[in-house]
Amino acid sequence: MHENETAKSCDRGAAEIEETETEETDTEANEKERPETGRKGQAMKETGKWHSRILVEVLVMCLLLAGLEGRIRGKTDAGGRTEGANVSEAADTARSSDTEEAVSVWDGGLDINVLQYGGTVYDNFIINILINGEKYDGEAIVNGEKQKVKDGRIKLKGGTAVQIDSLPFGSTYVITEEKEISYDTRVNGKTGREFSGEFDGTRVYQKVIFANRWKSGSLKLRAVCPEGMDREVFHFTVMLDGEKYSGPVELEGKTIQAEDGLIWLKNGETAQITGIPFGTEFEIIREEAGGDMTIVDGLETCIDSGIVSGQNPSHTAVFESISRNR
Repeated sequence: MHENETAKSCDRGAAEIEETETEETDTEANEKERPETGRKGQAMKETGKWHSRILVEVLVMCLLLAGLEGRIRGKTDAGGRTEGANVSEAADTARSSDTEEAVSVWDGGLDINVLQYGGTVYDNFIINILINGEKYDGEAIVNGEKQKVKDGRIKLKGGTAVQIDSLPFGSTYVITEEKEISYDTRVNGKTGREFSGEFDGTRVYQKVIFANRWKSGSLKLRAVCPEGMDREVFHFTVMLDGEKYSGPVELEGKTIQAEDGLIWLKNGETAQITGIPFGTEFEIIREEAGGDMTIVDGLETCIDSGIVSGQNPSHTAVFESISRNR
């Protein structure tokens, strides 16, 4: 608007200069035709020149002001924004830009990964999701496919990735994995089953990694025989998942190496095998019992068997030898 007013003022000044020059030409012509006007005509001529100079100066001033205003306001680009806009316009532009960025960038999401080390393909892991204190009901992308989450609970296999989008800036989240007794769990590198936080603008997607490692247990063998019995050595064979065990055995504070599942124990000694993964079936057999009777857990038998698991993480087999000739 300021530029239009300035242009109009300059146009009026130019028109007045043109009229004055026309009047001067007419005046000079009249003076030639009527020399008797003399001093009066000369005075009018001087007055016209003075008027012309003023109008010229006004026109020059208008042009200078127009150029200065153009430099201050700058050129308007195709989007209607002005280079060199005043502070208020710049602030409004910045606020508008921040608002657009908040809408497009700060809508974030969760990237949940469930890892499984050991165990079986039949194992499941239950993840619970709270958003702003409420159980999440909505869509999730599970291994690239859409899936409905209800009551904030989702069942996953090991190696599954879950993505939840469009969580507004400022939302809080609590992600937990239900306890599975056969696994030790770490979340984002720390022991535990829960991870929580808030979308505070430091990242768009929050990655949550549950690493589930199959637990391991142990087996203990103990040989017991009554005082006075001649037999001093017990001969055992240890089978794990149908295979004869070969590996380290802790025996009375020392580590020995078992070969083909064979372990020898004297009366009162205890042997232990550690690091046996949960789910492993075991069988311990006492060999060459001769005429002795062997008691295990109150039963007459030479075999103890079972599964190393969360319910039985450290099994102890006590073999008691009793002479039948007593």
